[in-house]
Amino acid sequence: MNSRRRFLKSAIAGAGLGFASSISAESKSIRSVAKKVDRRILGRLNKEVSILGLGLGSAFTKPYHDKPEAAQSLLEKALQFGINYWDTSRGYDNSEALIGPVVEKHREDIFLVTKSDERSYDGFMRDVETSLQTLRTDRLDLVHMWNLPSDVDLDAMENGCFKAVQKLKDEKVILGYGVTGHSGARILMDAIKRFDPDAVLT
Repeated sequence: MNSRRRFLKSAIAGAGLGFASSISAESKSIRSVAKKVDRRILGRLNKEVSILGLGLGSAFTKPYHDKPEAAQSLLEKALQFGINYWDTSRGYDNSEALIGPVVEKHREDIFLVTKSDERSYDGFMRDVETSLQTLRTDRLDLVHMWNLPSDVDLDAMENGCFKAVQKLKDEKVILGYGVTGHSGARILMDAIKRFDPDAVLT
């Protein structure tokens, strides 16, 4: 029960990130009680990540697309609450560009995740190089082979983007790699067996 209360308090803090800076005394009290979001070790990557992640897709890019200063203010607030798991992608509009200045400033405080839907070796490598430049960093904590449809060619991936993530991991450009998908469990299970990823997002 206590752990549930702590989780709910953390969720309240996370939900309040988008509020205006002028908050009520009651809201201040809630945030004070909530303190920082709990963290857990992320599998074999052996990194502590917040149990609430910051999804930086359309829910972030639509309201903040042309408001970089407001976007950066929100991101700074997330760090104040200890939310260090930041999930972006090459395909999330201008998400990487919006968060880049904050990443550059607080790189050691962020577990940085991005994704690419490129299946070829060269295409995946180009995407990661672009992500590094846009995010203003020299390394990524987790890179996903993104959005595997049910009919994806795993053989082509094995000879393409999978070789890329292996090389990037060997060269310590990335700490780990994963797979993501919206097409059900079967394709993800097949990908897990084939690629032995460090993480799965579904």
